[in-house]
Amino acid sequence: MAPRCEVCGRKIEGEVYRRVIEGAKLIVCRRCAKYGEASWEPEAKPRRPKVHARRPKSRSFLDEVERYRVIEGYGRVVKEARERMGLTPRELAERLGEKESVVKRIEREELVPDMVLVGKLRTVLKVELLAPSEETSPSAQPKLRRPTLGELLKRGGA
Repeated sequence: MAPRCEVCGRKIEGEVYRRVIEGAKLIVCRRCAKYGEASWEPEAKPRRPKVHARRPKSRSFLDEVERYRVIEGYGRVVKEARERMGLTPRELAERLGEKESVVKRIEREELVPDMVLVGKLRTVLKVELLAPSEETSPSAQPKLRRPTLGELLKRGGA
């Protein structure tokens, strides 16, 4: 497709002229080239740096999230912290950027806060609502092992 003159709008057939007209760099036809002061060359486009994909970390985000759970009695903890700060449920909701009903449901433990809301509550109320999950905590899991042959013989013979 043939370019159009940026001054008169005609299709440019033949040579394309690059002229500076009243400070603007324009592509013009032969007729309009006389209005320009000087020619100009197109600037090379700056090269964008290559973006390298990040290597995934050894643990995925979901694995990390599953390592923690919301503590028992989280509603009471939130309510006591809110009252200690002298806030109403509405005022706390405004500070969290949530609805008042969300705060009330958390305090009644009808709504378990997600990780984002737990972070907001931690920041505003200065409370920790997460604890290591019992399923993934190595100290909480009993060590299950099979008895040795010697242990079995002792039980049977004694």
